[in-house]
Amino acid sequence: MPDITMCHGEGCHAKEQCYRFTAKPSDYQSYFMTPPIKDGKCDHYWGENAEYVWNMLNEIVSGSRNDKKK
Repeated sequence: MPDITMCHGEGCHAKEQCYRFTAKPSDYQSYFMTPPIKDGKCDHYWGENAEYVWNMLNEIVSGSRNDKKK
């Protein structure tokens, strides 16, 4: 379940590569009212590694990530 604002992707040429469009929505998912595209660009585009980065950040914040780099 993504804890993000998702996008319906109307008029977006990059939607198939954007996590905000491709993630599996939850039952109570939030969406942008209109796609946040201005001048052909989206400031909210979330590329292919988004889920990995999101999960890593959640692990860091929750304290469950134990890096042993020294």
